[in-house]
This record gives sequence, structure tokens and C-alpha cells, in this order.
Amino acid sequence: MLKGKMSLILCVVLIISLSAIGCTGLGQKKDQANDKAGLQIYSMSTGLGSVSNNNIDLHRLTYTINLSNENTEDHWQVLYRAGFYRGGPILMSAIAGIDQALWDIKGKYYNAPIYQLIGGACRDKIRVYCWIGGDRPQDVGAQAKEKQEQGYTAIKMNGTEELHYIDSYSKIDEAVARVAAIRETCGKDFGIAVDFHGRVHKAMAKILVKELESYRLMFIEEPVLAENIEALKENQALSHSYSNGRKDVFAVGF
Repeated sequence: MLKGKMSLILCVVLIISLSAIGCTGLGQKKDQANDKAGLQIYSMSTGLGSVSNNNIDLHRLTYTINLSNENTEDHWQVLYRAGFYRGGPILMSAIAGIDQALWDIKGKYYNAPIYQLIGGACRDKIRVYCWIGGDRPQDVGAQAKEKQEQGYTAIKMNGTEELHYIDSYSKIDEAVARVAAIRETCGKDFGIAVDFHGRVHKAMAKILVKELESYRLMFIEEPVLAENIEALKENQALSHSYSNGRKDVFAVGF
């Protein structure tokens, strides 16, 4: 049975420490809008948790995490359902950090990988891609070639800087040129994924998606924001695969 005091350090990584059994659990809390937003946990024998929204009393959910209760899913459900307001990137990110850390502790306590505790592995290997280019991608042809030589068979990169509702074709041409450089450098079978990051408005997204069609991309991520359902339907008429939903913060969003 899990017992002990809980202490937490929060920045980007959430750390829950159970001193009695010598276990530390790690969980990631992601909040790009406000790095100070999120979660405070006070070190007590039961672990008193307080989730705050932007550190302002717009909404506060207080919940006692009983560390002798190993029902990790029950903790998640209570943290999500007990408050008047639900969802949103800040609250869900804080809950996710707690959830990951508690699962990490459980795996260490039972000396088993988490995937075994939730049903076991489904595959022995999986293809991965590597991120290149940064927020303002440059020299992506050379970077992609470097990753190919390291053994990667695919990369993902930012497609473009932010585009206005109606923007210049020169920015479209620059984005296309970057993809063309990778295709020319790495060959026709190398996987290229392009992330629009939701920073392209639907009018320009439609143009850019069409211009990239001949490069046979592995997929385009977030061609428009997830709530722009009609624009997503329009883009799906073109011959690309799409990835979307990372800004949906709970399964309900899908």
C-alpha cells in the first residue's frame, strides 16, 4: 500500500516524492500561455492539492490526494469532475502532471513498467521521426540530411511563420522551397511532416496545402485550428493525411 508524505516541485516538470517508500514520480505540465499558471501542492501526510487557474482566484479546486488509495484513475476523475468548471488547458495540464507522476510512482512501487500495468505492449518497435528547424525553420535541407544519416527515415518541421488572413505569395513560396530542399536532399522515400501549428488562417492554409501536394508529405499537422471544422473538411479534399487535435485537452475534444 502506498503511504508517505508528498512534496511537489513545479515548473515544467511535476515531481511528487513519497519519502516513506523512496519513490519519486515525474509528470509534465505544459502551459505556454503563462509559465506561472498551474498547480501548488503542499507537503502533508495526505497530500493537500490545490489547482489554480493563472494563480488567480477565478477558479480553485482543492482536493486531498490520499496516498494510501492506489486508484489512480479515481484521483483523475475526482480532480476533473469535482469542480464547478471543467476542462481548459491550464486545469487539464495540471491534472495530467499529477496523473503522470502518480502512475510513475505506481510503476516504481511495483517494479514494473507502466505499459505492463495498463495491459502490456502492443508492438516491439515503432517508426519515429525527428523534429528539425525550430520555430523559424532555416537550412532544413542540411538538417534533414543529418538526421537521415543518423538513421531517421522521417522528420517533422514547422511549415511557416505566422500568416495573416490574406498574406503574400512570397511566404507560401518560402515554405514550399523548404520542403522542396528536403525532398531533393533526402530522396522520394524520406518522410516529411509539416506542422502549420495553427498559425495559418484558413484562406492561406488552403493555398499552402495545395502548393505542397506534389511533395507527397507524410502528413500535415494542424493545418488550421481544431475548432475550424469547415476549413478542415475543405483541406481534406486534397490528397494529404492530416494530424490535428493537440490543442484539444481531453478526449471529449475529439
